[in-house]
Amino acid sequence: MSIKIAVIGAGSRSFGPAIIRDIFISDVLNDQGIELALMDIVADHLTDIQSYAGFVAQKLGRKAPVSVTTDLGQALDGARFVICAVDREKLRYWSQDFHVPRKYGFKQVRVR
Repeated sequence: MSIKIAVIGAGSRSFGPAIIRDIFISDVLNDQGIELALMDIVADHLTDIQSYAGFVAQKLGRKAPVSVTTDLGQALDGARFVICAVDREKLRYWSQDFHVPRKYGFKQVRVR
């Protein structure tokens, strides 16, 4: 029986490809048999990521079914593992990583 892995936010141009590569590179996961459920709220993003997943699987000789959906419930149904990367207003919140420490006299990032 294969292990279903749900990837929530899979349509991200940075997160999606990276996590798909990591999953397909893992011999431990692929030897068990895996199934990927890629979910994103933007349907247009899923077309490219599904093609990419198929390309990586083929290049690495993996035989994992890959499904795509905009329905969270469908992606989670039967999943044994869930990987989630969701961000809203990313730059606003990332800026807080720098401004809040600075407010209290700390440097978050050192530039030399």
